[in-house]
Amino acid sequence: GEIKGAWSLADHERPACIENVWKEKIRSRYSPSAIKKLEKEIGKRNAKKHVPNLHEKYSYHVPYFSKASVLVRQFKKIEGLELIKNIK
Repeated sequence: GEIKGAWSLADHERPACIENVWKEKIRSRYSPSAIKKLEKEIGKRNAKKHVPNLHEKYSYHVPYFSKASVLVRQFKKIEGLELIKNIK
């Protein structure tokens, strides 16, 4: 099989199981320090006016997990998924 990089973004065509199987990452569009700096320079009201998505977050999916326990927890949430063969 193959894994396409475009599958990690929600606006691209991808298999339906990606959201259940891959890990979801959530990030802010701007770092807290960048937001603080902008709000200090032009004020909170002007920052919201000129940069409407200043506090927005976006999400994407990645095919890897930081630890095996995180992977197991993710897979336990999927209904109908069962272990076919136990490897010893």
